[in-house]
Amino acid sequence: MPRKSAKTLPYKILPFSGDIKLTSKCSPIARHEFFRIEALLRSEPVMSAYMHGGEQALHRSLRDFGIIGHQPLRGTHHALLNSDNHQSPVPPGYLDRKLGIIDLGVLAKLPPNSAVHSEGMTIYGPQDGEAECLSYLREENSRFLCLLLDVSHPPTAIKDRLFEILKDRHAAYAAALKPERISLYQRIQRANHFKEVKAWLHAFQCYDLYEYRQISYGRIAAHIWKDHKRRDAAEKAYSKVDKLIRSVGSDHWPPLPK
Repeated sequence: MPRKSAKTLPYKILPFSGDIKLTSKCSPIARHEFFRIEALLRSEPVMSAYMHGGEQALHRSLRDFGIIGHQPLRGTHHALLNSDNHQSPVPPGYLDRKLGIIDLGVLAKLPPNSAVHSEGMTIYGPQDGEAECLSYLREENSRFLCLLLDVSHPPTAIKDRLFEILKDRHAAYAAALKPERISLYQRIQRANHFKEVKAWLHAFQCYDLYEYRQISYGRIAAHIWKDHKRRDAAEKAYSKVDKLIRSVGSDHWPPLPK
């Protein structure tokens, strides 16, 4: 691969701060979400959003890719690799992180940089809860439905009516996407794609050192593996991360080896 001009990141991406020994205990889905966020942070749409609108625009861009409840520039997604879904703290205002159910009334009243501390981890809320709340209400995205529910009514009555509404909205959203069907085997493959966490962390290091600092593959190999003769391994690592980033908007992500 010919030498290329170094690019510039519009923000600092923090290196993984967790315990690499604990990553073997996290779920495949948690690993998938962590590396998807890492790829998105290096992707053109997310970087462009940040350059035009700052951190709030970055979060809106991440929501378009289904990433909700993380503050990646603070490294809060690092907790994904050191815990399962049951141990991970819930961001402020979230009723259900997995399903992305948010109490907008709580979110709008949050003080700046609110945080939840649990299991030695910290999860931050938005820098401006009211602005975050308004962004959901104003956003023209059929993926999200913002409702005001009157809790004086019996829960069963609300549940039944809400089910009808959500069923119709989900069908319309799915029809608009028209995703290609993939087999259960392919889904399992993709969820386990990042099983070798340490190797993937090294691969992202290779990408950053070559893409943003113009360091040669030989020097990268010497830096990461203490062996400059592994320059081919550094080049392959760069290429596979580059492929991840370029295909990050695909329904079939990550791209599997053929």
